[in-house]
Amino acid sequence: GHTLGGKHCGVETAMRAPLCVVAPMLQGVDTGATTDGLTEFIDIYPSLCELAGLPQPQHLEGTSFVPLLKETDRPWKESAIGRYRQGDTIRTDRYRFTRYTDSGGKETARMLYDHRADPDEDNNVAEAPANAELVRRLTAELTAGMGKPTRKSGRP
Repeated sequence: GHTLGGKHCGVETAMRAPLCVVAPMLQGVDTGATTDGLTEFIDIYPSLCELAGLPQPQHLEGTSFVPLLKETDRPWKESAIGRYRQGDTIRTDRYRFTRYTDSGGKETARMLYDHRADPDEDNNVAEAPANAELVRRLTAELTAGMGKPTRKSGRP
């Protein structure tokens, strides 16, 4: 274990949260169905709008997961992104990659865990040469998803 004192960091046991939905009026949803589809907290608001039959405000960034409720094995999001303080993290079906930065945006640490080989996240493999391209790709996807540039543009 990670000797966590709560959900206050970017590891799987801290970032993962169960999501249970009861939608008795929704046609085509099996009672007790489960899915491994990735969702994010920003997906809850648009999902509730859809379930309630309300229009989704234009400013929403999330995606309604109602289609996933109806078809639990359908192709869905390839990643989910989160943040805790200076740590930004991305979770795919296989990996969790977390990148820590200082207040100026300079990387101070990074962690990569392969959940197929290491579901308890005991071995950080971010610096393994074989993972260099994966780390580059996940860094780019993470920074784009967080709305941050991947490198300094030289502009103030």
